[in-house]
Amino acid sequence: MVPQHDDVPAGSQGPGGAGRGCGPAVERPAGSGVAAEYHDADFDWSEAAAEAAALVASGGGVPAAACAPGAQGGACHAGDAGEEGAATATGQQPGSEPWERFHAQHASARFFKPRRYLLHTFPALRAEGLRLLELGCGAGASLIPILLANPSARALGCDISASALALARSGAQAAGVDASRLATLVVDLEGAGPLAGVPPHHDAVLLVFTLSALTQRGEANALRAARAALAPGGRCLVRDYGLYDMVHLRFLAGGAARGPPTPVAGTTYGPTPPDPPPTRAFRRGDGTLARFLALQELVAAAAAAGLECEEAKYACVAVRRRGAPDLRRVFLHAVLRRAREG
Repeated sequence: MVPQHDDVPAGSQGPGGAGRGCGPAVERPAGSGVAAEYHDADFDWSEAAAEAAALVASGGGVPAAACAPGAQGGACHAGDAGEEGAATATGQQPGSEPWERFHAQHASARFFKPRRYLLHTFPALRAEGLRLLELGCGAGASLIPILLANPSARALGCDISASALALARSGAQAAGVDASRLATLVVDLEGAGPLAGVPPHHDAVLLVFTLSALTQRGEANALRAARAALAPGGRCLVRDYGLYDMVHLRFLAGGAARGPPTPVAGTTYGPTPPDPPPTRAFRRGDGTLARFLALQELVAAAAAAGLECEEAKYACVAVRRRGAPDLRRVFLHAVLRRAREG
C-alpha cells in the first residue's frame, strides 16, 4: 500500500544482529542459495538508533532520551494516527480517495517491483494447496509472484482501493495466472467490525506494508481481521517499515522527495511516553499515512488480537549503490500464529 520502494536487492550477509521481539532466528540451510538472494542482517538495529540520537542532538524532531543507541523497539513510544493534515475535523481518515489517486497516477502497476523475496523470508508461502489472504494487497506486487511460484496456491486480495484491485487482476492475467486462483474484495480496515465476505479458513494472511498505512485503530482492526480469517494454526506474516528506517530519519529531519511530511499527533500503545513523544507517524502531501513500527508494540498489539508471536525482529538491509552511500533500510518482520483450538 505505502508509496515507498521496499524491494531488497541481493547482497552479502552483514555482521547483523537486529533487535528481536520473540522466537528464534530463521536459519538458512547451507548451500540452499537463499542467503545469496535474501539478507536481513547487514547492520545492527542499534546503529540506526544511534543515527537517530545524533539527528536529535543536531536539532531533529524527537527527544534524545527516547532514541538512545541501546534502546529496543518497545522503549521508543511515539505519536500516532491521523487527527490533522488530510484528516477530517472528526479525526477520521480520508478513506479511499488518496489511494485511488495514487493508483490512478501509477496505472501501469509498475511502481512496486515484484516482492519475490517474500518467498524466501516466509517459507510457508510455498506450502502445497496454500489458501492465502492479503490485507492491503494494492496492485498485486506480493500476490502475483507468490501465485507464480506456487502453482497450487489460491488467494484473496483485499484493499481499500478498487482501482488497485483492478490493477492486481489485470497484472495477474498478464502474468499468466488463471483468474480462478485470485479473487479480490474491497475492504476498509479502518472501519469497525468483522470484514464481510472474508472466509475463516486461510492458511496464511499477509500484511505487507499495510499496518504502516493505517492508524493504530486500523492496525488493531487488521490484526483482529487476520486472526478471524485464519484457520487454527494458520499464520499472519508481517513485513513493514521499522523504527529508524532511513525514510523515518529523513522524515524526522523534515525532508522528503516531494516536500516535508506533516507529523501526526495521537495516542500510543504501552507505558506513558516522554513529553513530547517522539514522532513516528506522518501525513504525506498526497494524504496517505506513513507510520514506522516498533517491534514490541506490534507483538503486544498482536497478542491483544489473539495472535501468538513465533518470530519478530528488525530486518536491517543495506541497499548497495555503485558510487554512493548504502541505503540503510529497517523493516519489521514477524510471524504471528493463531493458536489451535483446544
